[in-house]
Amino acid sequence: MYIHRVKSGETIYGIAGEYGISPIKLAADNELADGGRLAVGRELLILRPTRSYTVRTGDTLGTISKRFGIPKEELMLKNPELREEGRLYQGQPITLRCGEPTFGIGVGNGYLYSGCSRERLMRAFPFLSFLTVACCVGDSGRIRKIFDGADALEEAKRRGKTPLLRIYVPSTDKADLSEYVDAGSILARTEGYAGITLSNVGSYTRDEVLEGRRTMMERDLLFYGEGELTSPGETNELIDGIVLNYDKVHMESIPSFTEGEEAAMRSYCERCECGGAFLELSAFSRIGDKLVEKLRGSALADRMGATLEYDRDRLLLGGELGRGKKSRRLIAESLENTKAKLRLISELGFMGIAFDIMRTPLCELEMFSSLFSRPSTVYGGTVCNPVSYP
Repeated sequence: MYIHRVKSGETIYGIAGEYGISPIKLAADNELADGGRLAVGRELLILRPTRSYTVRTGDTLGTISKRFGIPKEELMLKNPELREEGRLYQGQPITLRCGEPTFGIGVGNGYLYSGCSRERLMRAFPFLSFLTVACCVGDSGRIRKIFDGADALEEAKRRGKTPLLRIYVPSTDKADLSEYVDAGSILARTEGYAGITLSNVGSYTRDEVLEGRRTMMERDLLFYGEGELTSPGETNELIDGIVLNYDKVHMESIPSFTEGEEAAMRSYCERCECGGAFLELSAFSRIGDKLVEKLRGSALADRMGATLEYDRDRLLLGGELGRGKKSRRLIAESLENTKAKLRLISELGFMGIAFDIMRTPLCELEMFSSLFSRPSTVYGGTVCNPVSYP
């Protein structure tokens, strides 16, 4: 696995040739437009095969999948030039693995929001152990559904993933936690989820969280929450797991990686149990004073031919988009930033990563896949066989 920074005059085809990989795969891994120009300084993830297979007469994707125990969708992710219905030819090279796992097991928790396409969800499934369907909003102790996640739920169960129902509760909501736990648990059991994820868990008292946990245990459901990496985390150990966010894009002055994000991760592990904690990968970059999706920021940089500078101290990419009064400063996490976080997740014993399925660049998930072995199913923080659902 390599991280390549684009130099002046380089193209997708030239870079692919330099590393001996398919330009189709390079473009797919980094979600690049075919033949599009590349911003100088942009980072590209290079995944060179460490295990491959040469197609024999009579082989199909299905037979190769069974022979090596690799799901068909994962084979297609690693070989984007393939088509599920298309024919393979004798002698065709097939990539089975890019980069041997070095950190043991890592768990992926993908968030499904409204507007995410089925195609995008299918591309994310190989990286998932949990699917968190973010389709509910809390309002004065009641729960309102904002979209129907039934199809995604059924697909997750069919693939042996652990589905969670996410309930967003605004910070201004003063309803009792017991009301949301009661309503959420009933909805989760009725629809077939393995548990709930509740935002703002840290705003409730230890007694309230503990009572909520007891209720969920009595109903044989998981109880997950969300919080900030820098929060005290006094109630985090009372629930089954926590999704933690470190939101650099809203900071006016971003510290160095060592003094900022790394220090926050190490501090969290000193005061809290991190074995059930997911670290959320940022889905956004900043252009001027506005937040944009990472992929949109990269696409704008490419289209405008920007030059991106790498900040080795903060592990960020920055550059000017446009000129004169209309120029806007782009600030984005680098792939080196993601790689550093993944290494710390292993070193410090975090459970894994959480990410927005629709907005997280595929290259970051491919990096996660290359650095960790991923269990197909996780229940209650323990790797196990596929669970049965009510």
